[in-house]
Amino acid sequence: MRRSFVAALAAAVVACGGGKEVPVTGPVEPPVPGPPRGTQVAHLEIIGAPGADQRWVVGARHWIAVAARDAYGDAMDPTGVRLALSDTLVARLDAVQVVDVTRGTPVSRKELLAQITFTGPGTLTLRASAGTVNAEAFFPVDAVPPATDAAVIERFEVIEHRVGCVWDCPYVAYTPALELRVPDGHPAVRVLAVEVTMGDWRSGLCLGRVDLAGGERKHLLPWEEYLWSNQVFVVSLDGTLITDATAGVEVVLEDAAGRRGSLRATGPVRRMAEKAPLPPSAGGIEYWTC
Repeated sequence: MRRSFVAALAAAVVACGGGKEVPVTGPVEPPVPGPPRGTQVAHLEIIGAPGADQRWVVGARHWIAVAARDAYGDAMDPTGVRLALSDTLVARLDAVQVVDVTRGTPVSRKELLAQITFTGPGTLTLRASAGTVNAEAFFPVDAVPPATDAAVIERFEVIEHRVGCVWDCPYVAYTPALELRVPDGHPAVRVLAVEVTMGDWRSGLCLGRVDLAGGERKHLLPWEEYLWSNQVFVVSLDGTLITDATAGVEVVLEDAAGRRGSLRATGPVRRMAEKAPLPPSAGGIEYWTC
């Protein structure tokens, strides 16, 4: 009632003043106090949520992070944030942990990090919640497509080699070499995912976008000298050699018409004594996210 009376009085004064605003004094109700800073989550953000045209394939893995903020925009510890999947036949959560991160600023903050493995076709809803505050992300997941002849695997092998370090490290890496070729006269293709397996180790379907024109041949898994710049490899940190003799690879690609297909191959594990050439560098370009 008080607010309505004051508003009516202000309107009357403006009207009488010939359109000029005349200050009106009166009682002002105090603002409703909010919770103290850093005590209550008011906003959740899912970092790594897919774009509108992004799709996954069964077998792929994807990392997401959840950031929590209070009503003032300050970062909060997300330890109490809960994650839920709408369908456990479509995906599972393999790892959930709170980590310290920096995102473009020298100040670190805590985020909830989680890895999703897609296990079946469908549409997955990932829901993050803290009390009554929620955030959602949607992941469309396709089955692995059938075999295709749109491209050919020209070379696939895994190369065992020592890793150069600034100290006398014992690291031994197993680096896959994968070359793909689109036959002459065939339309261009886009490679969407690659998975490498060796014994009990599997990279999971690593996602990316690599384009090849008709007649083009390309290394899909370049090797960078700095070990941790690479995505698809396995490393023995204590120098123990892996004894598996063969490895496998699966490639998912798409043609210009949007038709998807897959390629599969097996290849040898080349030992250090064979001195097989490593794939060339891509100049720091990251093709894949695993």
